[in-house]
Amino acid sequence: MEYNYTDAFKTARESQSKYDYFFLGATLGVLSLSIQTFKPDEFLRLPALAILSWILWLASFLAGLLRQERIFMFLRTEAGFIRFKPRQDILLKAKSGEQTIYKSPDSLWTSEEIDKELADVNDMVSMAESYKKKHNHSATIAYSIQKWSFVGGLVLYAAFRIVNLFWGQQP
Repeated sequence: MEYNYTDAFKTARESQSKYDYFFLGATLGVLSLSIQTFKPDEFLRLPALAILSWILWLASFLAGLLRQERIFMFLRTEAGFIRFKPRQDILLKAKSGEQTIYKSPDSLWTSEEIDKELADVNDMVSMAESYKKKHNHSATIAYSIQKWSFVGGLVLYAAFRIVNLFWGQQP
């Protein structure tokens, strides 16, 4: 069996998708566990650290969901782009005279029809490229927010636990 670019892309996309869902699950798991094990009392020191860590984990989770949505939108736009790109190539060849396009077995497209269709297809391809860039940029920003919010939440929660372990008053 031959392993080609398409197989590599599918494998990479599946692996990335599994990692993304794992990261979302881990974030939600850490958030829920820390909330579930929280026991407020009058001797607790700096509870704001725990609350800030929850807010960061929630932001991480929501950014991860946004990232998944942006990736889906990117792939959907890419599917549209892939559909229009071959048509654009055929129309460009027809415009340059390398290829003829038939309306029916005895009727050719006119150069005006080719120009109009090419303009429409160019607009669609250009719009798809613009949307792909926008969705990819949004997904990249969302991943940065997701990753650093998660790490920030871990640091704050660790600080909260350490402060209360060593400096918390015992009744």
